[in-house]
Amino acid sequence: MTTSNMSNLYQQTLEYFRKEEIDKCLESFEKAINRIQDKKDSIKLLNLLTDLLNYSQKKGDKTLEAEVLKNLGRLHAVRKDFTQGLQSYQKARIISKELGDKKGEAEALEYMAADYAICGKLNFAVNFYRQALNLYKELDHRDKIDRIAWEIQKIEEVGDELDRNEYLMKKFHLERK
Repeated sequence: MTTSNMSNLYQQTLEYFRKEEIDKCLESFEKAINRIQDKKDSIKLLNLLTDLLNYSQKKGDKTLEAEVLKNLGRLHAVRKDFTQGLQSYQKARIISKELGDKKGEAEALEYMAADYAICGKLNFAVNFYRQALNLYKELDHRDKIDRIAWEIQKIEEVGDELDRNEYLMKKFHLERK
């Protein structure tokens, strides 16, 4: 996607926000986040989501606030700012839990797990994936259950291999370079 197309998507998202067509704004954001080309694009979207977060808080719309926070987390992950992303996901998780929104809570946990996996914190990733998996089981969300079970299995396989390599490194008194 060219920068001009990304620019058009951003403008469209912004226009929906200005018209307070929030569902369309979030749909448009979804398209835009997958087409970020550079830091300038992500900054525009970050500013827009920050405005949308302020809007949701001003309106007292906790459901929207949690959704925006999840999207902020995703955008921070794209920007490789995992600490900020994890903070956004955690806030979204808390709000979703307070609202009794198990799906929203599970999504936040799933995003947290994915970010921890990317950062190499596999124990944290598996822990959060398992929490999300339990919620998706309660919701009988079959496709999510299967996908997350697969994610956990893959992480555990990698983790077992890492443990084996660490053991061998220590056994033979080898150092990592």
